[in-house]
Amino acid sequence: MFPVRAVHCRLRLILPALLLTSTLVATLVLTLTTALPVSADPEAPAGQLTTVGAAQISALQMEKATRTPAQRKMSSSLVMALKHQRQDPIFAALPDYQTLAPDADGRMLVDIDLAGPESLKPVVKTLTQMSAEIVYLSAESRTVRALMPLDQTEALAGMRNVAGVRAADQAVTNATGGGSGMLAPGRVDVSEGDVTHQADLARQQFGVTGAGQKICVLSNGVDSLADAQATGDLPPEVHVLSGQEGFGDEGTAMLEIVHDLAPGAELGFATAFLGYESFAQNILRLKAAGCTIIVDDVIYFVESPFQDNLIAHSVITVTNAGALYFSSANNDGNVTSDRSGTWEGDFHANGTIGGFPPGELHDFGDGGQSNPLLGATTRAMLHWTDPFDASGNDYDLYVLNNALTSVIASSTDIQDGAGTPFEFIFANCDPGDRIVVLRNPGAENRMINVLAFRTRLSIATTGATRGHSAAPLAYSVAAVPAHEAHGGGGPTGPYPNPFTVANQVEFFSADGLRRIFFGPDGKLLPGAPAGDYSATGGVVRQKPDIAAADGVQTSAPGFNPFFGTSAAAPHAAAIGGLLKEAFPISSTAEIRDLLQVTALDIMAPGVDRDSGYGIVMPVAALTRGGAQPRATLVNAGKTASQVRGNNDAYLDPNETWQLTIPISNAGIVSAEMVSATLSAVTPGVVVLAATSTYSDVAAGAARENDTPFVFRLLPEVDCGERLAFTLTTYYSDTQAHISELGYTLATGQISSTLLTFSYSGPVVPIPDYDGSPPITATAPITVTGVPGSVGRLIFKIDGTECTTAPGAATVGVDHTYVQDLVFDLRAPDGTVVNVIDGAGEDGVNFCQTVLDDRATKLIQTVPGQAAPFTGRYQPHEPLAHFETVAANGVWQLLVTDHGWDDTGHLRAFSLQIAPNVCRAFEPADLFMPLLMDQDAD
Repeated sequence: MFPVRAVHCRLRLILPALLLTSTLVATLVLTLTTALPVSADPEAPAGQLTTVGAAQISALQMEKATRTPAQRKMSSSLVMALKHQRQDPIFAALPDYQTLAPDADGRMLVDIDLAGPESLKPVVKTLTQMSAEIVYLSAESRTVRALMPLDQTEALAGMRNVAGVRAADQAVTNATGGGSGMLAPGRVDVSEGDVTHQADLARQQFGVTGAGQKICVLSNGVDSLADAQATGDLPPEVHVLSGQEGFGDEGTAMLEIVHDLAPGAELGFATAFLGYESFAQNILRLKAAGCTIIVDDVIYFVESPFQDNLIAHSVITVTNAGALYFSSANNDGNVTSDRSGTWEGDFHANGTIGGFPPGELHDFGDGGQSNPLLGATTRAMLHWTDPFDASGNDYDLYVLNNALTSVIASSTDIQDGAGTPFEFIFANCDPGDRIVVLRNPGAENRMINVLAFRTRLSIATTGATRGHSAAPLAYSVAAVPAHEAHGGGGPTGPYPNPFTVANQVEFFSADGLRRIFFGPDGKLLPGAPAGDYSATGGVVRQKPDIAAADGVQTSAPGFNPFFGTSAAAPHAAAIGGLLKEAFPISSTAEIRDLLQVTALDIMAPGVDRDSGYGIVMPVAALTRGGAQPRATLVNAGKTASQVRGNNDAYLDPNETWQLTIPISNAGIVSAEMVSATLSAVTPGVVVLAATSTYSDVAAGAARENDTPFVFRLLPEVDCGERLAFTLTTYYSDTQAHISELGYTLATGQISSTLLTFSYSGPVVPIPDYDGSPPITATAPITVTGVPGSVGRLIFKIDGTECTTAPGAATVGVDHTYVQDLVFDLRAPDGTVVNVIDGAGEDGVNFCQTVLDDRATKLIQTVPGQAAPFTGRYQPHEPLAHFETVAANGVWQLLVTDHGWDDTGHLRAFSLQIAPNVCRAFEPADLFMPLLMDQDAD
């Protein structure tokens, strides 16, 4: 595999410092300005181009007309970046123009279209000679993505083996920030969507878990995969395609959602961020790897709203082969919520730009020639109804300032019969800046789609959703909040109650409908009127299809809560997995019918442009499909009693014990002919009596085993070790109804002696949150000499004199607003417990604060007036999570500030550890139990 480097494009504002050095250029600029209508006042009617603004557009049109043959094969953004590097005099006429800038080493990420598969070898050889770094290549897709010197791009484009070179296609996921606050990282049992969709009830009533399905995610990356597996948020095995781990953690968060709702499904992952062609190829690779359900949350800006492009082609291929495919509907807003950044409709000419070459400007509907932004954005784009790689209708896109006197950015690619009907601007655009669309001479009228990325347009329409989520059999998934509102006053969710018809889609959730003209081959779709490329042509698809939950908890850093259609899509995919397990021989069309017909009808009555058929609900879908209710056998406790040992009531090596294990039925039908087998997971434990029967377990009832399970501990079992067992239950005398229940038992007893270890390092500043990823203050304590594992642990924030004085040096932690702080304690083996999570309201300082599971008051409920927070409290998460962890080694206290404008220091804290102790059973043992002081500290 080739090395991958994450490249972030930066923007450079071109200042008017460049001087005219060429008489030819000076004459050209003069000619252009004098050829326009003469006006002493550059101002024009509202929304109309001014003379000065028109002159700058004309200068850019002239630049386009005079490109070299190699430059004509380059994207305009790449050409303008190259010309800026060369200090081209054109920028003297463009005082506010922005271009892409290369990295500090002069290199830029580009996508290279090959003339044919045979061109791969010579192009790669040339790139190597140019000191380029290959990111992705495919002879089959005729593409190479490379990080290469900007000043070599024109030479590369001049090769006969190269069909085109462009600034690398950009992609985004569909997560969005929001929520009432940042939650601490750590174990998150389930997404709130599990309850609001009633997936938990579906598992209980019908016994479905997604078993037999492989649900695979495409997103940016899985950086924290191992951490999520360590906490149990993800299973031990997640199949990641080789070399496709990506970067970032949105994939981790999506996998967690899938696992929460469909815990029996296998999981897989591949990145979608190595390029447009790589994304399309990874969809096919995941299907070949056995994925029955695929879900993504990625959109490449080049993807057309009017054609099933390359990525959509892969989606069509896998759905035709029987896979279910779920994708985000995008986060570009909807008209219903007055959040649309889309304008879609037929081009309507309103005035001509003078000079050479002339061009017509588009009227967005107000009689003007521009469309103001109502918010800031960094991306604007234009698509129109020509097939990809076959467009001869040349359109261009501009962004000007609010006065329409200065061009800020432009996209002027050449469509000459083999072009792409797409223009893309990447620039810092402010509220009030105006989008202008120009149709070049000879171009025919087309339906156009303008998108101001994740902001609002003054003149807006429906039709925000686009790309591969609009493929015929794909599920385009809108977002509905499960719990709290997204920032900006959006709707709230019903958690802990299920969704109802009163719930609403998020303001940012993209609306439809979607009008598609062309298939992957560039030909008009069946049913599309021949020769009609206007807003009455093509075929209309219901997009979005369905809606699902967002705004939920995950353990992935930065995705807690997780908002966006990125979170909605994996909820829907997991529900698809439950249905696929229940109806394994049903067709994709039958599954689609069940999901859609039983969805909760929200928003406009019936199928609508915002939520499609509505919120998918698995219980209703399973019931309609005829799934048979099952008994669901779950843990109902355990009781261990000694058969042979030292009679001290603690499990010690060499002893024999028996287990009574009641099980309850969480399903809605009775479990009959129930039996169970106990097996030991921990080495050194021998199960002597492994099987037992149970009386019939009615729905909602519990039963104990008819005969006890018996096991013995061998001498090699470590003291303090937590013994793990699995109980495999069967009912109805068939292998079809099997479940595995886990149990643990602790060995030894907790010592009466608490050993104290105090922090002795320097004062550690707690960095203030400034909007960037927070920096965690870390302080270590080395624990040595503890004879065994942790039996009990108490955490103390110390201090010699308690006060609320800001910056007090006598308190354990001084901070001027402690509610900003999150405290995590990390054991030597990596186990993390969140001991304090934003407690203390507006109080100041922690001093002589004892966190003990045996306390009666909760630290999270302490009022601000109780500062400086002395006394004994229960921690936010139980310190019992450290039980049986090896005590010796380096422990760490991690303190993170998640709020603005307050500072503090970590000064003094300590750990008290009582180890586990054992007394091995010997035949001559006199049964003398050890005594323990339960409150010694």
